[in-house]
Amino acid sequence: MHDHRQLGLVDQTTGTDIQGRSPEEVDLEVVRSMPDRLTDHQMETLERIASRSVPTLTKTDDDHLATHLQILDANLPRRKEDRGNGELKAEAQFSVLRDMPRMQIEWMVGEALVRLNWFPTIKQIIDLCDEWTSPLGRPGKIADHRLERERTLRVEDMKRRLEREVVPQEEIDSWPEWLCRPMLRPYGQLNRCAECGSYAQRKREALDYQAFCEDFDKQHPEAA
Repeated sequence: MHDHRQLGLVDQTTGTDIQGRSPEEVDLEVVRSMPDRLTDHQMETLERIASRSVPTLTKTDDDHLATHLQILDANLPRRKEDRGNGELKAEAQFSVLRDMPRMQIEWMVGEALVRLNWFPTIKQIIDLCDEWTSPLGRPGKIADHRLERERTLRVEDMKRRLEREVVPQEEIDSWPEWLCRPMLRPYGQLNRCAECGSYAQRKREALDYQAFCEDFDKQHPEAA
């Protein structure tokens, strides 16, 4: 799995790739294409995506907001009781919406046109806006979730392995902290040196288990 930014397929001026996709769209495709279980390289790719800063959303301005409220007004009729006090209602709408991102306003207008039969009340506008979720940062959230899942699965894999065999110390020394820490005693399969902080397998218990299995196989060859 390649990182398109590292391969130089992204236009450094516009931020789009050779197919015209934004960096967020590229990252989203990468995280969605990952298999059920991840390799170390795939985890590194997801860690890079998860660590990227989320772009700042551009806030609406009076012209942008007025244009989109006019779109609503042109396409959704007002109830008879809503036709008065136009200026006061417009002021209220601007007051509520002025600090929202442009993307949120555009999404709200699109949803109102599809879902409503009348020009929305302030309450309906606020409710629609509250339903909106920013698409920015979505790849990072998905990457975080995939990384957490893979780490949990790897911890469980290593727990089972440590219970069944003696793992070379050199290999244990190469394990990351997130893999070792959940397996510390009294709940797990590793000990930690108080002086140097290195981890070591609870060898006696592992050897005892291995000897038990070998002895069981000898006594019950039909079960092997």
